[in-house]
Amino acid sequence: MARLATTAHPACLRDLAGPLYIEALVAINDADQADQALRRQDFDRLLRKWPTMRPLVLVVRGWLHLIAGRTDEAYRDLRASSRLPGTEVAATFSVARRKGLLALTAAASGQLDTAVTAATQEYEAATAWRSPEHVAWGLYVLEMIEDSERPSERLRDAVDLLEVAGSPVGIATVCYEQGKRLLDSGKHQAAKDQLLRAARSARWIGDVTLTEQIEKLLHGLTTPVQRTRLTTQELNVATMAKNGYSNKQIADRLVLTVRTIEFHLSNVYRKFGIPGRRALADTALPPRPVREW
Repeated sequence: MARLATTAHPACLRDLAGPLYIEALVAINDADQADQALRRQDFDRLLRKWPTMRPLVLVVRGWLHLIAGRTDEAYRDLRASSRLPGTEVAATFSVARRKGLLALTAAASGQLDTAVTAATQEYEAATAWRSPEHVAWGLYVLEMIEDSERPSERLRDAVDLLEVAGSPVGIATVCYEQGKRLLDSGKHQAAKDQLLRAARSARWIGDVTLTEQIEKLLHGLTTPVQRTRLTTQELNVATMAKNGYSNKQIADRLVLTVRTIEFHLSNVYRKFGIPGRRALADTALPPRPVREW
């Protein structure tokens, strides 16, 4: 696509390849490369020359502004694109999802009424179309504009739909968001599963930015365990509690009193910074064998 954007003949192919090349770069979060490509393209000329390409040109430029943090410019382009009728030549991934992009941009700009309206329109269009990938996108947008930090059934459903659609771009994005929320909720193992899933898709599509973000979160999941030093007995007690044994069962197997087990568990909770046994179930422990008597 990069080659076509500079050398294709006739010229109309170059004009079409330019926005499509930038769209591909934006889809993998390569804002720097996309900005360089944008500087080589005269989008204003394309807007004048090809009326049928206006929805595509505006939404691609707006999406690039969005991932680069230029929300004012993003809102201007995405709002203009959303007001134009779709055309066959412009019916690409980003054009089909421009209402959702507008919703995310409006939410980032604090224009919540516009965000809710655009997100609702996107979801309604997705459900009418019945494309699994598009419905997943609609669910993701609805969830994101609510600015929630809790794990979401919408995101879970979106991941399932994206698996059906075979969309690595969508899986990387949605699993990353769900993984962050699970991590903030203290559900470390579930968070790790989602983040690893996101990392595989991000690496496969070449999304370096998202891969690095995921790796930082995964490193944060493992580092505290490596730095938290449990005694042998604390590790034995913690592992058995994590496996579902009651305090009395642990005490019987280790030939200790229940009060001693409670003391060891209190130390474990303090060292890991967790509130109690339920959080322990999602906490990764050092992989040592446990001797059960």
